Amino acid sequence: MRMASLQDKMKNDKNPAHFRECITVGDAVIIVRKKDRPYLFETEGVVAKILTSKAYHSRGIKVQLTNRLIGRVLKCKIKKEGFDDEPNP
Repeated sequence: MRMASLQDKMKNDKNPAHFRECITVGDAVIIVRKKDRPYLFETEGVVAKILTSKAYHSRGIKVQLTNRLIGRVLKCKIKKEGFDDEPNP
């Protein structure tokens, strides 16, 4: 079985939380902090700083919120053009 390349994954991934270009400072987002990951406890906030330097991350782009909490973006509260909020089944 051939493993899918990163480019294939990026092409098929419709979740804007996985793409750096879809998240900007000032966006309202829902994140999950590392310590809350097993429980998927969600935290809402506004992006103060984008910490992930790569264009794509399979578990979500890491950001710092205005209240200084750090976590990976699960959902963007504002839909971006060409993307769906819900990942493909």
